[in-house]
Amino acid sequence: MKNSSLFFGCLALVVMTISATAANLVLNPGFETNSGNGTDPDAWTSDFNTYGAFDGGARTDAYGLHPGASSGTGGSYQDLATTPGNTYQGSLWVQNFAGGSGASNVRILAGAPGSSSPVAIDDQGSNTSVFNSAGLIHNSLYSTSTDGSWSDVTFQFTATGSSTLIGLYNAYMSGDTVHSTNVDDVSVTPTVGGADIVSNGGFETNGGNGTDPAAWTADFNSYGAFSGAAQTGSWGLHPGASNGTGGRYQSLTTVPGTSYDVSLSVQNFDGLSGTSNVRVLVGDAASGIAIDDQGNETTAFAPAGAVLNQLSPTEIDGTWSEVTFEFTATGETTRLGVYNAYMTGDDVHAINVDDVSVIPEPGLTFLLALSMLGGLRRRRRA
Repeated sequence: MKNSSLFFGCLALVVMTISATAANLVLNPGFETNSGNGTDPDAWTSDFNTYGAFDGGARTDAYGLHPGASSGTGGSYQDLATTPGNTYQGSLWVQNFAGGSGASNVRILAGAPGSSSPVAIDDQGSNTSVFNSAGLIHNSLYSTSTDGSWSDVTFQFTATGSSTLIGLYNAYMSGDTVHSTNVDDVSVTPTVGGADIVSNGGFETNGGNGTDPAAWTADFNSYGAFSGAAQTGSWGLHPGASNGTGGRYQSLTTVPGTSYDVSLSVQNFDGLSGTSNVRVLVGDAASGIAIDDQGNETTAFAPAGAVLNQLSPTEIDGTWSEVTFEFTATGETTRLGVYNAYMTGDDVHAINVDDVSVIPEPGLTFLLALSMLGGLRRRRRA
């Protein structure tokens, strides 16, 4: 009886710990607590030109956030309590103002406060007054659904301090036809699945420009570490060389049957405007998978062993964007490959990559905890 109580007590502790860890860090995430239209929702602070709480901007309940005022760029932010080194998963819902059809954009920032080297919110000279480029750990621009429906935007960042600002902005970009957005149902939760399994995911450890970043192996035609390719820190990866297709890979230790969340940030080379593509491969060693449509193939991945093969375009305005996806491991070692894919029609055909992470989904931690507790119970009975 005593052993049984110990087992179930430990199990309850594990469940409570996981549940608590996965709690939303954002206060007033639905913007329901406010003083009426046009006021600052509780726990949110205006950066610049934000309308604020808006009863016409709700996806759920009565209120949402209208981040820009008078159809212009602007937004609000909140200071979150974070743990340095922990990775966090973010989510929010966005929609064109009044559900109108057309193009709009929302920018998401995360990082430390500061006004030096301010960060651009749009392509027309509007800068944040509370974030600075040196302390930035996430910067992404997302397009709304052109049909005016709500869409879910997800993002990820790794905290560098005990306090992290998260900022939500309407970004009025050249060419936008609606240029005004609504935001609702924001969440930021710790990833309870486990630690990042990518080594040197920010490419900071290297021997200088054009060298191999530590833990990354050249597949073919890869330039390597590049000080002009950093979204955060001082270094990033320039996966192709001489404006051509090429890339690198890393072998990860994985658990068969476990799902993993992958995230990386990409940008056109030198922040140029135009089209480029990144290809991400996950799978087994060998050769034969096409990287572009011009005959270039990887020498490091096998077609039969690929568990993920994804081609993603960069932002045509040259800003950084986040690429996210998931895969389920089939073996104890899984390769992750990142490539510049020079596709027919590309007019920049060269990219920068930074901040690569691969994190086990929550199920693994929970099952390992149950397994450990089960072993404890069996030993107590022996």
